[in-house]
Amino acid sequence: PLNAKWLGLLHKHTTKDGLIVANTVNSKMLRESAYLNNKRTATYFKSAFQLTVPQLENIVAAFLKNESTSNVLRNNIRQTPGLNHRSGPNKLSVHIRNISL
Repeated sequence: PLNAKWLGLLHKHTTKDGLIVANTVNSKMLRESAYLNNKRTATYFKSAFQLTVPQLENIVAAFLKNESTSNVLRNNIRQTPGLNHRSGPNKLSVHIRNISL
């Protein structure tokens, strides 16, 4: 689970420009995360996003130490070989939403 102890430990071992990416099995797990339920943990990150793919039930959470937007993240995904759903064999369309407190 994404509890305060785990996110705190990951935060300590992440660079100042780093990010943490976590796969959750469903939206409930993300809703119960320390990021959304612990004010101190939330202060570790300037931005957070939820990434989903319509074909799958799991949710990927991205916690960034720097401020960003979903458009910036979307553009970075498009520029990464193998992740751009408009070119190559990958036909997964990633949906990105800002996680707000």
